Amino acid sequence: MALFGKRKKPSKLIEPGPQKVSLLKQPVLYKGLLLLATCLIIASLISPRIPSTVPSYKVGDVSDQNIKALQDLLIEDTASTTAKRLENEGKSSSIYDFDADASEEVRNRVGATFKHLRTILEDSAEKRSMDELRVIFGENLEIDVTDKHFKSFATNRFGSNVAEFITSLIDDPLSEKVVVDKAVLQSDRIKGITIRSVQTQEEFLLNDLSSIRDLEEMKAEVRKSAETKLKRLSRSLRSAVVTTAQQLIRPTLTVNKNETQARKLTARDSTNPVYFTLKKGEMIIREGDRVTEEIFLKLQTLNQMKQETNPLISTIGIFLLVLMIVSLFYTFFPGSIRRFNLKGKDYLLLSLVLVAMVMIINASTFLSGAIGKAFPIVPTDAFLYGTPFALGAILIAIVLNVELAAMFSVVLAIMSGILLENQLRFFVYPFIASIVAAQQVVLCKERSTLIRAGLITGLVNVLLILCFAIIEQNLFNFEALFHLSFGFLGGVLTGVIATGFVPLIEITFDYTTNIKLLEIADLNQPLLKDLRIKAPGTYQHSIMVGNLVDAAADAVGANSLLARVSAY
Repeated sequence: MALFGKRKKPSKLIEPGPQKVSLLKQPVLYKGLLLLATCLIIASLISPRIPSTVPSYKVGDVSDQNIKALQDLLIEDTASTTAKRLENEGKSSSIYDFDADASEEVRNRVGATFKHLRTILEDSAEKRSMDELRVIFGENLEIDVTDKHFKSFATNRFGSNVAEFITSLIDDPLSEKVVVDKAVLQSDRIKGITIRSVQTQEEFLLNDLSSIRDLEEMKAEVRKSAETKLKRLSRSLRSAVVTTAQQLIRPTLTVNKNETQARKLTARDSTNPVYFTLKKGEMIIREGDRVTEEIFLKLQTLNQMKQETNPLISTIGIFLLVLMIVSLFYTFFPGSIRRFNLKGKDYLLLSLVLVAMVMIINASTFLSGAIGKAFPIVPTDAFLYGTPFALGAILIAIVLNVELAAMFSVVLAIMSGILLENQLRFFVYPFIASIVAAQQVVLCKERSTLIRAGLITGLVNVLLILCFAIIEQNLFNFEALFHLSFGFLGGVLTGVIATGFVPLIEITFDYTTNIKLLEIADLNQPLLKDLRIKAPGTYQHSIMVGNLVDAAADAVGANSLLARVSAY
């Protein structure tokens, strides 16, 4: 047994016990919680802001503060709308019903009445008094007839020729447009009237009302016509015929009040409201100014918008939108490129940088309004162009890689467009600036590279702003000059801020960037000094190997700095 050495003691079996597992060490749960937290923070930052209170002023009050419009508004001018509706209602013409068959209807009624009375007189079995016959005569013709005139008709045995005398006098008058009194047309002389046929319901507008006659004119015309048509009749019969004919004259043109009123209401209700536009940032009232009718109307609209808008619903919608966008960034994009192997701290860094960039953009919008109030000569958009949009892409490109920085640029550009009122230019501007900045810091080996990247980004910002100004035909003015200046300043500011933030990220998250590798590769490192003194041969060998792998890495497009430091 000795030949084989000492017998080993049997090892004790360690029974597995319950182990504590950190939630953050579970990749799926960790990423899910981080995703939800990031989206909630971003949604709360970019959700629309509505003032909690709008002062309740009355017309004539003096404002104790400056009040601006927080968004573009269309405000109904109630006074102008009411005036326009009344105007259109007044332009609506009155509806008159025209009875084209009035002459024929009266002719038939006169003929039937005379025939009926003639039949009664000829029928010996009919025993009717003259009073009863007069009542029948009056009821059938709907007129009042005197005893004297009725006796004249009875004396002539209600002959058909007498009926023809009456109808000959009323045929022409009842064929014309006759109203009770022309005075009712005074209010319609300018706009005309709409005449609608009772029989066919066809309508036409009559502007010239001179052709319309009234009852008195028609009665006078009947009397004048009788002088030529009835000159052979006896005085008593002629008087009875003329009086009866005059009583049978009735209006052929009558106003339809119900239809007229209905069309006036339709004309009023179909009138489009009159609006005036209130632009975002436009001053509604300044401190010390008196509230006018128009200002009161604008303040009422702001109050109504506050009551009708629910910020919680908007925030939920924005959260869902942000969740979809960031989910693609966290899951689809990295998973589609095999060389991405992101760790927990990588996802945390991406979330923090994205939230920080949204906060910077949000702060820029606030500061632009505040500084714009202090310096009215500087346009508000100029401060927005000065925002360091490319800062996040530079940090991601240096600490992680340029591909992730490009994906980050897309997400940030979408967030920027949403936050800055869905303007296309504030999607294009951050996106291109971020892509250019990230490309400039690929394999960054000097801190001065960050400053150079900021300068190049500033120049690209200037070119983008020039494009926007040309599209809007707003190039040759002071506003464009401010935009260009702040755009270049925003690029420079990006490089300066990135120079200070990269070391903080390296220390906080324990990342080794190319800049950190440069510090490690310094030959004055204490360890390399000791190696040079104690083992000079090994030191020279390490330097030569480092130079060889540096050249090899450059030849194949790899990170030569990382290869050289690893060789040391």
